[in-house]
Order: sequence, then structure tokens, then C-alpha cells
Amino acid sequence: MTRVRRLAVGFVFILITTSCGALPNGPGVASGSPSPSIQVSPTSLASASPLSALATCSLSGAPDARMAASAAYDPSAAHVVLFGGDRTINGGNLSTAETWIWNGAMWTLYAGDGPSARAYAAMDYDAAHREIVLYGGQHDVAGSSPISSFDTWVWDGSKWLNSTPALTPKLRQPAGAFDVARSAFVVFGIGASGPETWLWNGSQWAMTNPAHTPSARTGEHMAFVTTSKQVLLFGGYASGLGYLSDTWIWDGVDWHEPTLSDAPSGRVSPTLVSGPQVVLFGGGGGRGPLGDDWSWDGSQWTRVASQHFPSAREAAAGASDGQSVLIVGGDSGAVLSDEWRWDGSDWTQC
Repeated sequence: MTRVRRLAVGFVFILITTSCGALPNGPGVASGSPSPSIQVSPTSLASASPLSALATCSLSGAPDARMAASAAYDPSAAHVVLFGGDRTINGGNLSTAETWIWNGAMWTLYAGDGPSARAYAAMDYDAAHREIVLYGGQHDVAGSSPISSFDTWVWDGSKWLNSTPALTPKLRQPAGAFDVARSAFVVFGIGASGPETWLWNGSQWAMTNPAHTPSARTGEHMAFVTTSKQVLLFGGYASGLGYLSDTWIWDGVDWHEPTLSDAPSGRVSPTLVSGPQVVLFGGGGGRGPLGDDWSWDGSQWTRVASQHFPSAREAAAGASDGQSVLIVGGDSGAVLSDEWRWDGSDWTQC
């Protein structure tokens, strides 16, 4: 039975939707992996976040519509970074390399060098090294097959730096989330050997060897649950299986699939945002874009009730600063450029 309640979320969830150091050795990590030199508490990101940075939203100077962009909040610089995504050009998708910055008052287009044009990149704030890390993605051009990227970039608060090491994952449409409890950026995707999980420690990648793993899929999303210190993976699409509704937890060594009484329906490209309770919004299902809202508290999913909602959409980017939620644009069957803010009890259009 679906449980519905209002959710007072103690973090900022910025969902930007458009049309679409070291790691410890152990049973879950390949030998030769480096070990961490920096540890951060699961609540340090929220406590360090200025509460005013995302207290407002505005369409003034905002990015145009795009899908499958990546976003993360940088508490060190007190701004949101929105990178890439697919824009609709002449009726087809074309990836962009644009980087946009939201400082709480205005959007600014970054003019420096950075990652090449792409969509579906894995990106999150690395609280251990106080920088945003971006991995992979794919370059989409209408009428052509996507070209995957396997490079690693970091945003130091003012510019992009290429940090790709010699050993790097080669994953298609990866999902990722920073594991605050273990100071590692966790990415999951389809590699040469099937589903693979890799960890980034700020300078090097290490492939893990978990006893269990989610099945191969694309369009899954991940987030970190600060209260239960777990990385959450949900959904995606797999050939022969269709739209997936399974939930997986990464504990730093292995993946576990909990037994649940209720969960969101199967979907691809939902938006998940880290926090004390992970928020899931929308995604694409078998009948088109979805507009439902769910929260994960570390053990169960709960349907979120609200008086107002953004329209159904998928392929939305999301970021959290510890206080509120902002969504921008999305794919509802047409490319959107609207902005909505979640204050913990209701959605308001900017």
C-alpha cells in the first residue's frame, strides 16, 4: 500500500531538469587500491552550506532548455554548477559543453575551458577534497550513435581541471554519488565485463569486486543518505527487462537489495538528491514522463504529498545545499525551461 505524507526535507534539492586521499583495501576493492587520508562526517556538507545560496530562484539570465545535464552544489564557493546536457537543435539532440553558475542571485555562463560537450555525466561534490568531480558521459548528435567519454574533471570553485589518471573506468551512461562516510566518489555503469562499480579518491580510480551487484542498465541514478551512511541506486532501463524499479544500497564493500513493501514504479532517468532523506522526482516510465515525488529514509520509500507539483519530466539534474530544492527545465515530451523550488512542504514556480 502506498504511504503518502508531507515531507519536511532538511536540505536543498536543486533539480535542474532538461529535456532530457585513498580507498581502503578489502573484499570490495581491488588489490593495490590507495587508502584515504581525509575523512569527513556525513553531516559536514549540510552544516557548511550557506543557507541563503539557494533560498531563491530566478529565471533572469537562466540557461535555455536542456536534458540530461549534471549539477552539484559547491559549498566552498557557495554556488551551483550546472554542466552540459542535450539541447534540441533542429528537432534533434545535440550535447553542449556549457557550464553555468548559480550564486543565489543570478546565473552566469562560465567562459573558461572545461569538459567536452556531453550529457549523462556522473557528477557530485567531493566533500573530502572540497571540489566537484565529474566523470564520463556521452556526446549526442542527432542521427549519429552516442560517443562515450571516460575522462575525469574537477571543479575547484572557479575553473575546471582535467584529472584523468592512467587507470580509468570505461562505463557507458554512468551514475555516481559521493560517499561522505567513506570519502569516495562511487560510480556504477556498464563496462567491458558488464556492471562495474568504481571508486574515486581524489586522484585515482579503483575498481571494486563486490559479491553482489545491480544488473546492467542505463538511466539509473544514485544519491547519498546522510543519516544511514549509504549510497542509494534506483531504477534504470535494461533490454529484456524494461523499466526497473529495484533499489540497491552500497555500504562501501558490497551492494545489497533490500526487501521493500512499496517503491516508486519502474523508470529511467529519475532525479535523486542526497540528504538525510533522499528525494526522488519524476523520470521516464513506459507511458511517458512521470511527475511523482518520493523520499528514502534509509530503509523505506514514502510517497511525498504536496499541493503543487512541477509537470511530469525526466532527465533532470539535481543538487543539494542543505536547505531547499530547485528544479529547472526538463523533458515532458517537449523541452522545458521553467524553474520550481521545493521548500520542504510545497513546490512553487519561480
